[in-house]
Amino acid sequence: LGGDYLPWGRVAVTAVFPCDPHADGERDIAALVLERKVPSDVPTASIASPHERGTYVLQGFGSAVWPKTTAGGLVLEAKRRTTRGGDVATLGDDTVTVKGPSKPGDSGGAVLDARTRELVAIVSRGDYAHHFNGVSYGDVTIGARVDRCSVALDRALARAGEVSSSVSTR
Repeated sequence: LGGDYLPWGRVAVTAVFPCDPHADGERDIAALVLERKVPSDVPTASIASPHERGTYVLQGFGSAVWPKTTAGGLVLEAKRRTTRGGDVATLGDDTVTVKGPSKPGDSGGAVLDARTRELVAIVSRGDYAHHFNGVSYGDVTIGARVDRCSVALDRALARAGEVSSSVSTR
C-alpha cells in the first residue's frame, strides 16, 4: 500500500483496519488511514444503515469494455465515474443487494442512499462476476454494509487522531 494516486495527488496509507471478519465473508471492507488529510473540497458522506424500501445510487469507475482492448501494446479502457442504481432487492445482515447493474471496476465504489446521499455500503460484487466465474447475479449489485464495520472505523479514526465515530445508524 502507499504510492497510489487520488484526484488530489500521491497519497500514502499509514494504517489499515479491516472490518471484523464474518463467517460468510461479506465484510470485505477496510478503513484506511491516509498520511495526510483529505482536502476540504472533497465531498464526504455520513454513514447510515440501508433500509428495505430504499433506493440507492452506485458510484464507481466501472467500464463496459470487456475484454480490455489492446492497441499498439497499450491497454485501453474507459476510466470515468459512472452512476447507476435502483431499489433494494434484498437486505441481509452484512449486505444490501441493489437492483442495478455494476461493471468491472465498480468494486470498492460507494452505495449511497439516493435521497439522503448517506453511505450505506461498498460495492462488493455484481453482475459482471459471470465474466470471471460463470455466476450471473441478474443485473444486481451486492454491497458490503458499512454500518457493520463501526469497530474498524473507530480504530481508524482513533489512529488518525479523531474522536470516536459513533457511527450513526437508522
